[in-house]
Amino acid sequence: MSTVFSAAPLRTADAACCVAYESWHVEATVDKAEKSINAEIAMMESSIVEALRQATGQLSGNMKEGLAGNAQIADLADKRDVQRALEKERLDATSASISGASTCNVVTGTVGSQDLEAASKEWAGSVSDLQVAYDAGEAGAATAGKGPAIEARLEMHCRLYATQEDVDRGICKTVASEEDGMAGKDRNVRTLLDAKNSVLSPKEQDAAVVFLNGALNPSPLGAVSSGMMQSENGRAIAAKREDSIKRQSIINNVGTTLASRYVPMDIEVVGTESGKVSAQVLKDWAEATSKLVLGYDPDPDVENFPDGVSYEARMELQSKSWFMNPTWAIANDAATEPTQVLKDMAMMQAFQIYQNYDISKTLRETSLSLATIASILEAGYRQDNNL
Repeated sequence: MSTVFSAAPLRTADAACCVAYESWHVEATVDKAEKSINAEIAMMESSIVEALRQATGQLSGNMKEGLAGNAQIADLADKRDVQRALEKERLDATSASISGASTCNVVTGTVGSQDLEAASKEWAGSVSDLQVAYDAGEAGAATAGKGPAIEARLEMHCRLYATQEDVDRGICKTVASEEDGMAGKDRNVRTLLDAKNSVLSPKEQDAAVVFLNGALNPSPLGAVSSGMMQSENGRAIAAKREDSIKRQSIINNVGTTLASRYVPMDIEVVGTESGKVSAQVLKDWAEATSKLVLGYDPDPDVENFPDGVSYEARMELQSKSWFMNPTWAIANDAATEPTQVLKDMAMMQAFQIYQNYDISKTLRETSLSLATIASILEAGYRQDNNL
C-alpha cells in the first residue's frame, strides 16, 4: 500500500519582517541616515570653521604682539647704540683732556716765573748803571779821581774778602770773617758759576759784583778836572774818554747780565703786588719740584732755595724735571693714553723754543761783544797810523 503524503502549507514571514525589506522602506531608512550624517558633518564643519576662525584671530593677535615686541626690542637696541656712542665720545673726551705727567708742573713754574726775567733785567741794569757812573768818575770814590777809585776797590777787598796771604804780604791788615766764609770769593769766577743750585746768596751777589768790577774794568777812569776841558788837547782826551766809557758799558753789560741770571727774584726788586705773588709761587714750585729731581736735597725739611729762585735756577730745574725726575719717568711710562705723552712732548718742545729764544739773546750780546773788540782794534789802528 502506498502511503500518500500531503503537502504541508507554506509559512509566510511576519508582516514586520516583510515590511523591513521593502525597497521603498530601505530607501527611506538610508535617506534618513544620510540626513543625520550630513547634519553631523555640517555641525562638525561649522565647529572646525569656528575653531579655525578663532585660531586665526589668536594667531593674528599673537603676530601683532610679536611685531610690537620686536619693534620695542629694536627701539631699545637703537637707544643703547646711541648711549654707547655717547659714552664712547665722553670717554674719548675725558681721555683727551687728561694732562701729561708734567703739564701742571710746567704751567705752575711758568706762572711763577712770569716776572723773573724782568726782575733779572732790572738787577742787571741797576748794577750796570752804577758801574758806568763809577767808571766815569760820577759815583763813589771815583769822583775824586782815578787813584782813589782804584784804592777804594782794594779797601773793599780787604774789608770783606781778605785772605791770610793778603795779610802776610801786607796788602790787608786782617783776614775776612771766617763765619762768612767769603775770604777770596771776589777773586774767582767760580763764585758766580758754582753758585749752589744756581742761586747767589746776598753776600755772594756782592762778591760777584766786586769780581766783575775788577775782572772787566780793572782801571776805572775816574773824574777829571774841569780845567782840563779848556784846551784843545784836553777836549780830545775827553772825547776819547767818552768813547772808552761807551765800549766799557758793553763789557759791563755782558758781565752783569750773566750775573743777573744767578740772582734770585726778590719781592723788593720786583716791587709790585703781582711780583710778590709770583715770587712766592715760584719758590713753592721750585721747592716741591726739586724734591723729585735727582741732584737736589730730597729732605722735606731742607730748603733747596732758601734765598729764592733765580732765572738760571728756574731754567736748570725745569730742564732736569724731565730727564732727572724718576717720578715723571714712571708716570710717563704708565700713561694709558697717547694724548698724555703727546702733551708732555708738546711741553718739552715749547720749553725748548723758549730756550732757543734765550740762546738768541746770548748770541746778540756775543755779537755786540765781538763788535766791541773790533772797535778797540780799529781805534788802535787809527792811532798807530795817525788817522
